[in-house]
Amino acid sequence: MKVLHINTILFLLAFTVLLLPVTVAADETDSPSGDHGSTVITPANMSHEDGNLLNEYAAGYNECLTNTSIQQMQNENDPRRVVDHAMKACAFKLEELDQKMTARNFDPNFRMGYIHSVSKRGANNVLRAVMIGMAARQDQENE
Repeated sequence: MKVLHINTILFLLAFTVLLLPVTVAADETDSPSGDHGSTVITPANMSHEDGNLLNEYAAGYNECLTNTSIQQMQNENDPRRVVDHAMKACAFKLEELDQKMTARNFDPNFRMGYIHSVSKRGANNVLRAVMIGMAARQDQENE
């Protein structure tokens, strides 16, 4: 039964993370200011490689959140603490993304907005999956 439970949790977490396409969308804050010129990368002038870089780091962060949450669920009964622990453990992924985006000269407003979006979306999705997994675990324990 324990193997079935862990497999169910793994499936739910993987399903949630993999179905979320990470897209780079323009918003009001992504236009460069007048003194930056054309060297600043915005969603409007982003290359395919830049988009792939962002997607790769976002997927890596989501994977880290998922794997860390699965491990932490064995030690913790509060889903918020599980996700909080995972977010702290995976913060280095967002720091790496910030460094890469800074080095490639992404627009600062877009960079901060994108990193915030990746963090918030990943945490919300993993929290939802952890809550479902913990509810399933409680149902199995009550049977």
